[in-house]
Amino acid sequence: MRTRFPRFARTVRMLASVLAGSFLAGAIAAPAHTAPVPHTTTASLEHATAAPHAVTRRAPDWQSLVNGMVTSGTFTQAAIVTRDGAQILATAGGLALSASEAQTLATGFASPSPVEAPGLIIARYKHFVLRADGTAIYATRTGAHVIAKPTTRTIVLGIFGDNTTWNNANISIDRTVATIRSQGS
Repeated sequence: MRTRFPRFARTVRMLASVLAGSFLAGAIAAPAHTAPVPHTTTASLEHATAAPHAVTRRAPDWQSLVNGMVTSGTFTQAAIVTRDGAQILATAGGLALSASEAQTLATGFASPSPVEAPGLIIARYKHFVLRADGTAIYATRTGAHVIAKPTTRTIVLGIFGDNTTWNNANISIDRTVATIRSQGS
């Protein structure tokens, strides 16, 4: 039978094979680069359906998040630090963020005065603070601009150049913050 919609027909055939049990029997093999998925037993299904309110969340992969920020082309450098600034969780793009800089950044969300008057120092460069409050810190210097936004447990920091607009950088960092928040951090 020839159809005008080959993808739809292929999807229907795949769904039919799943319903027929051929998927569980191994008729559709997993790609060679992935580990085999263990089969689900009825006991684990009963356990999974017993408490639908219990949602297990995976811990975020900090390094892949900051790498994604840099490889997207929006940011030249990025970092994720803990909310109190005590630990630098991940950096990308060669960002050399010191522990004292991370702590100063973290205090800037609680009270903006430590970063507004003297400026924000990130990777040994002083940035003029445009805005600092509990929701974001925006800072700039010639050729480089900084946006930092907090989540419940972390602070996401992005540095971008003149070729990226503030709006695009803001949208990109908001996506990363939303991803972290959706994973429970």
